[in-house]
Amino acid sequence: MRTIRWLTLCLLALLVLAGVPTTLAADPVIGQPFGVSRLSNNDESRPAIAYNSADGIYLVVWGNNWGGGHQDIYAQRISRTGRLLSWFYVGDGIDPVVAYNSRDNNFLIVWSHYDSINGDYDLYGRRVWAGRTQGTAFPIAGSFDNEIQPAIAFNNHSSRDEFMVVWQNGEHVSPSVQYSIRGQRIAGLAGGGSGGTEAIGNQVELVNWPGTPATSPDIAYNLARNEYGLVYQFGDPFVLPPQPLEVRIWRVTADGVTPPGAMVIVSSNGQAPAIAANNNRNEYVIAYEDHSDANAPSLWAMNLDGDFGGLAQAKLAGDSIWKAMQPDIVRIDHTNDYQVVWTQQGMIYSDVMGMRIDSYLGHDSAYSLSAFPGQFLVSNGQYPAVAAGRGAALAVWEDDGWGTGGWDITGRLLGHQVALPRIGRRFH
Repeated sequence: MRTIRWLTLCLLALLVLAGVPTTLAADPVIGQPFGVSRLSNNDESRPAIAYNSADGIYLVVWGNNWGGGHQDIYAQRISRTGRLLSWFYVGDGIDPVVAYNSRDNNFLIVWSHYDSINGDYDLYGRRVWAGRTQGTAFPIAGSFDNEIQPAIAFNNHSSRDEFMVVWQNGEHVSPSVQYSIRGQRIAGLAGGGSGGTEAIGNQVELVNWPGTPATSPDIAYNLARNEYGLVYQFGDPFVLPPQPLEVRIWRVTADGVTPPGAMVIVSSNGQAPAIAANNNRNEYVIAYEDHSDANAPSLWAMNLDGDFGGLAQAKLAGDSIWKAMQPDIVRIDHTNDYQVVWTQQGMIYSDVMGMRIDSYLGHDSAYSLSAFPGQFLVSNGQYPAVAAGRGAALAVWEDDGWGTGGWDITGRLLGHQVALPRIGRRFH
C-alpha cells in the first residue's frame, strides 16, 4: 500500500512539473464565508489580495467610504487557515492594489490619493512586512493628470528585484480627457531605486492612442520570459461614431518597453480583463467580460503562449438570466492550473462565483462562494479578488449580508487538490 501511494505521489508531481493537465476536483470550497471587515458606519469596497509564501500570510486591502467625501484604505492580515491576525490603516484614498515581493519578503500596497490642492488623483505606495510594520508612504506618480485604477506585479528574476506598477492616466486635453496606460518600476527594497529613491528609471507611457481611451489595466509577470503581459480595455462606446470596447494585451519588457507589434486583440467586444501567468508553461490566461450580447455579458477566457500565439478560447459562464462580470484570476502553482472568480448578477441579487480551469481552459462546474450556509437570496456579493496560497486560495469580495447596513469585506478559503487524470478525458 505504501508503495502504491509513493508511486501515485511521484506520478502526480511529474504531471504537474510537465504541465500535463490533471482532473479538476469538483466544488473545491472549504471553510465557510467569514467577515474580513464588518464596520457598521461605512461601505467597504473593491478588495485586493496577495499572499506571502514565506510566512503563510494573506494581506487584504480595501477602500472605506465614510460619507461626507472621506475615503481611506485599510488592510487585514489573515493566516493561511483563514484566521484574522491584525488590521491597520494604510492611507487616505481609493483603488488599492497589493503585490508580494518574494525576494525581500514584503508587500507593496499602491493606491490613488486625492490631491485637494490640484483637484486630481495621484499614486502612492507603502511597503508592509509580514508583521504590521509599515514603511513610509511615498509618491509614485503625481501630476495634474488623474492617476487611477493601478495594477501591480513583482519581478522575481535573479537579475531583478522590483515591482511594475501600471495605471490608467487621465490627461486633460481640451475639450476632454485622454486616457492612456502608464507605468513605473519600483525597487523591491526601500531606497533601492535610482539615486536612493523608490523609483527605478522614469515613468513610461505604455499605451497611448490619441482619441481612443485605454483603461482598466491589469498586469502579470512571466518569469519564463522575464517580461510582463499587460491587458486593458480599448475604445469608447459613448462617442460618435461609437468605438466598441476591445480587450487587448501588450508584451512589456522588464525595462518597461512595449515592443512594436507586440499586441494582440483578445476580444472585439470585451471589458474588465484580468490576467495570470504560468511560468512553467510560458503562457498567459486572460479572463474577461464579453459583451457581444449587450444585455447579457458573459465570462470568457483566452490562453496565449509567451509569443501571444492563441492556444485556446472558451466561454466559462453567463447567459440571458445570469450576467457574468468583474472577473479575477490567479495561477495555482502546485496544481498547474488557475482559479477564476467573478460576479454573477441576476434580476434580484448578485452572487460571487468560482471555477477552476486548466491551461487548456477545461473546467468543471461553477460554484457559489458568497452563498451563506442556510440562507437564500439574502445577500449580494460583488467585486471579487483572489490570491493563491499554500494548498489553497483565498477569495475576498464585497458583501451586504452581514447586517451592518452597508457593504462589508468577506472571505472564503478554496481548497485545491491534485487528482489523477481520468482515462480518455481531453481538455479543449
